[in-house]
Amino acid sequence: MLFERKLIKSRPNGLRKIEHATTALGKALHANVYRVAMARQEALLTDFSEDERELLIKFLHRLLGNLGAAAAVGRETNG
Repeated sequence: MLFERKLIKSRPNGLRKIEHATTALGKALHANVYRVAMARQEALLTDFSEDERELLIKFLHRLLGNLGAAAAVGRETNG
């Protein structure tokens, strides 16, 4: 899909390697997506202080660290 939309290109790099890179169109799309994502993030965090933002990030990291345990819930009783 990325190749078909001309967002990335590839070329051989040695005997067994292929180098991939974004095209100008891919770079422009990335820049636009990034701009919108950052604007949405700022809108979501408008009323958060810097300390609250840092605390939120710490909580989100803790949640991510628990994903494996959450995915395992229910599996141990199916034995």
